[in-house]
Amino acid sequence: PPLGAGLHGTTPAPAGTRSRQIMTSDGIKLDDRAPHGFYVLAREAMREETDRLLAVRNVPVFGDTDSAIGTYLDEIGADAVIIRPDRYILATAATTGEIAERLSGMPTQERLAA
Repeated sequence: PPLGAGLHGTTPAPAGTRSRQIMTSDGIKLDDRAPHGFYVLAREAMREETDRLLAVRNVPVFGDTDSAIGTYLDEIGADAVIIRPDRYILATAATTGEIAERLSGMPTQERLAA
């Protein structure tokens, strides 16, 4: 079921809906690659910049060079999607800047360690 108002705010669906469990081409589920916390799926064209941006937040970024990830992004009509720790979709994004904006309230590893 979709979530009510919360972390995703008024962002339209697919935000607030459960993400699909993706089995990558090597047979490993994304939940096993990133078992705790947020992760991002992104088109390869924005993966490297997104990875640099999110490194301080310790958020893994998976690119669409894996066909299962590309297919999922196609299905939800997104260039990138931010998956929450509970595996609901926080938001989709068309640019790295939008990803940064969506995660701006999330504490960095440095702030957590302080």
